[in-house]
Amino acid sequence: MPSRTQCKPVHAVAGKVLEYDMWQIIIIMLMPLGSPEQDAIIVTHNKGEELHFETKEVCLEHMWKNIDTLKKFGSSQFDNAPVKEIGCWPKKDDV
Repeated sequence: MPSRTQCKPVHAVAGKVLEYDMWQIIIIMLMPLGSPEQDAIIVTHNKGEELHFETKEVCLEHMWKNIDTLKKFGSSQFDNAPVKEIGCWPKKDDV
């Protein structure tokens, strides 16, 4: 039987199979109700390096280590709006 690290979680949505290879950090902002603006941002880079994590645990470790920087970054991208949530979510790739 393969170990947990060798298995890729798979999920079907609207007839497509999605495979979770990596994890990513997403910042969700607290925006006014009915705001036409996007309310979240995917953190793709840090100091010029692409960010992607092989496990949720590694992603969370990086997130907590850099939580203050992530909050400042999120607010700076949304006209100083407050951060509602920061978390690690699967980076979905169509199969």
